[in-house]
Amino acid sequence: MVERKIIFYRWMCVNSRPPFVPHTVATALAKKIAEDEYAAMLEGKDITTAVHVISPGDAATPSRFRMLSLRSPDNRPLQWEPGADLAPLPLLDDQYPADVTYITLWPNGYAAQDSYRDAPRLGRLAHFLAKKENAHVGFDPLYMPDVYERLQDIQGQIRAVQLSLTRPEYMSRANGVLGTFLPAIYGHSAPSVKVEVGVGKNSKRDQYLAQEADEAVFQIAESAHELVDRLIIRGRSRRTNQMETLNLMTERLQEVVYLPSSKAAPAFPDPDATYAAHDAAYQSFSDRRVLERATQALLSRSH
Repeated sequence: MVERKIIFYRWMCVNSRPPFVPHTVATALAKKIAEDEYAAMLEGKDITTAVHVISPGDAATPSRFRMLSLRSPDNRPLQWEPGADLAPLPLLDDQYPADVTYITLWPNGYAAQDSYRDAPRLGRLAHFLAKKENAHVGFDPLYMPDVYERLQDIQGQIRAVQLSLTRPEYMSRANGVLGTFLPAIYGHSAPSVKVEVGVGKNSKRDQYLAQEADEAVFQIAESAHELVDRLIIRGRSRRTNQMETLNLMTERLQEVVYLPSSKAAPAFPDPDATYAAHDAAYQSFSDRRVLERATQALLSRSH
């Protein structure tokens, strides 16, 4: 069995011309890949992504994708055995070490993927579709329905923030609001960045982080969530006057599942079982109106 988290997002069009329609985009992409298998790949300076259409879906059924993060020759792992020196993995030019995630896009604006430490994130899918299909979509994280209310409760009274960015390929994107926390000196040389900002244990009870840092935390939670692997916020609740801790990575709308292993790659889950887990979690959250309430909280916060 393989443990995975099924994480949910809200997808939306970010360019009205043409509007983003999952099954239309998936059908067009599948046709291109059928004509040229290399159409499934998007190579970049630091990042190579591959996307396959498992099922294009239609106006009433979800679209299914498989997305892979491919390691370029310069970033491939080495192999080792007792009594021997390190050596490159014996791969052909068209072979890549890969991490894979399975993605479902429902026609009504929801999306899900199976997540684990090295899973490529949905920002890659958005980038891939924009480049390959001129199809523009954005993915917003969905948090448990009460998260935005709890964030607002401590806004302006934040005493500490723990943030980590441990994906080297994202370093070039670590600007904007992340610049508040990430020293420019790190640049591209840092394989990982972990920052903890706080007012100090011996500070006054009513001393909090500066407004600039406070606002940056909220912007990261809303628009830079794909760049961070850890975001923990501690602040004083106006409601209880007690210290509250919010770990936004565990407050995502998600469900932990245990899936049968793939026969082809035992370290990864069986694709059919993974998509079935997507559907089961979606149905469960829908029946309990959790998706609806999480979306309402997101839209309320965004406006």
